[in-house]
Amino acid sequence: MSPSQDGTPHLYLRSAIARDIGRMEIQDSLVKIARLVAPRSRVLDVGCSIGTLGEFLTKEKACLVDGVDSSTEALEIARPHYREIRLADLEKDSLTDLYEKHSFDFIVLADVLEHLRQPADTLIQARELLDSDGKIIISIPNITYVGIVLEMLRGNFEYRDQGLLDATHVRFFTQRSMNQLLNNLGLECTLVDLVETPLQDSEFRSFDFKSLDSNQLQACNSAIDAGVYQFIFEAQNFSSSTAHEPEMHVAFRKPALRFKPAIYMGSEELVFTEEQTANTEVAMDEQFHDIRFDLANFKASAFRFDPSDIEGSVLLRYLALNDADGNPVWQWDPHDPRLQKATSHDIEITWPETPIEPTRLTCITRDSWIVLPILPEKAARGLSINLSLAWQACDKTASGKGQDIENLYQHLDNIQQDNAQVRREIQELRSSNSWKVTEPMRFVSKLGKAIAARYFFNRS
Repeated sequence: MSPSQDGTPHLYLRSAIARDIGRMEIQDSLVKIARLVAPRSRVLDVGCSIGTLGEFLTKEKACLVDGVDSSTEALEIARPHYREIRLADLEKDSLTDLYEKHSFDFIVLADVLEHLRQPADTLIQARELLDSDGKIIISIPNITYVGIVLEMLRGNFEYRDQGLLDATHVRFFTQRSMNQLLNNLGLECTLVDLVETPLQDSEFRSFDFKSLDSNQLQACNSAIDAGVYQFIFEAQNFSSSTAHEPEMHVAFRKPALRFKPAIYMGSEELVFTEEQTANTEVAMDEQFHDIRFDLANFKASAFRFDPSDIEGSVLLRYLALNDADGNPVWQWDPHDPRLQKATSHDIEITWPETPIEPTRLTCITRDSWIVLPILPEKAARGLSINLSLAWQACDKTASGKGQDIENLYQHLDNIQQDNAQVRREIQELRSSNSWKVTEPMRFVSKLGKAIAARYFFNRS
């Protein structure tokens, strides 16, 4: 729960878990937690709110689910989905007074501990309620998320109604600090999943991506947990008296900063919809990435290319529409007049001057695109699109360097003009009558200098 603008509480509304449970790309903590709970388990949902998790576990996994929350309003909505619900304030009430010991196979603390001044007390109580092989599943926000870090670098730490800096959060965690807390309580800790949210899909979406230079991109992408929005842990009693390092089932992290290029498939009337879209995430690391979009499940007479879902510049080195055999039926040609005059929206295109240069596509808004000028008969043959692109970081010294380069070119131009003037004057002099009249005198003078030089050389 978190307060609204007028001070009254509002409820977190979550999408239906059943719709998203099979979609592994979904980054939602309740969906990921629902996958971890075994069917027909006894579950205590602590901080159950309106019962989104309880509804799924009861209907889809045949679990016996109890719920506890501090909001009467939320519990009334959740009631139909739980075996039993109870009103409790975890800062005052003890779970061990509400439930019998060893009565649950899973205890879920989804986005709960960060709201408690003494989270260790609730974890100790939850441990007492676990059956011998029971597990506590915990999701917590990550205080080292890139959105928070970038705001702090600009002097901001602003609380919000929801999100990582929810106004009701009183504790903040990293992966290491949560591991330490659980181990200190005699719990074996395993990091089992991550919620990785691109910055533009978070509450920090208004950040100015164009302001990031190469050093900032590198620093953000090299920080191991910068792209992690939430951690999901499993905790259980130690299987032996010997403590050991916490397990980690999640080794791979996505880059913290990513952008999403997309291809939209449409009709000859240039009607494009979200249902006819292929997209992917690409690291903002200034490296070229080769991407392939499979279009076998789409029918299209026209294609629209969206280089990025955020403002900034993307470098495009290659783009081709391929047939069933992988042969290009159309390729991006910067010198094609039809491409240069193609329909576009909120995009500035810098066409390359040489064949080895990429095309720079500057997205002015988050809805920047260009319609690829592909004939319908060729579009109908396209079954895949291959492209190679890279994010172009801001160069904060570019204006100064640009001025220096401009001054250098001006200086070189002045020298070339001076040289040309000198050459013209020499040519005019050699064409004059005075030059022809004095030619014998110049010959005698040159001969005398040569004789003198030989004389002094022999003497030496």
